[in-house]
Amino acid sequence: MTESGGGAGGAITLPLDVFEMVAQTMVEECDVPREKITPEAHVVDDLGLDSLAFLDVCYALDVKLKIKIPFEEWVNNVNAGKVDTRTAFTLKVIVAEIELLLKQRDQEQLQP
Repeated sequence: MTESGGGAGGAITLPLDVFEMVAQTMVEECDVPREKITPEAHVVDDLGLDSLAFLDVCYALDVKLKIKIPFEEWVNNVNAGKVDTRTAFTLKVIVAEIELLLKQRDQEQLQP
């Protein structure tokens, strides 16, 4: 996943849209400087978010995107040692998870 593509007048791909929405939400909710927010950034180590700040971001994204981010499940998986904390909370992984939730949401809306 990259931040490039879709320049002026060009179509922006879904991954870039989702990444930008997550980045903008972090700026709005947590005052994180936009230039620090990259796909490889770790929300705790690089961006300085604690669990409450990350929960605020998740809730804001839930509302904006009309999805339910499984914050508790993510934290439980980390606490249980099921995922590597160094990679699990990088923005590229979080954005990929949000993209899956958006696809699920869209598929559910198509069903009668």
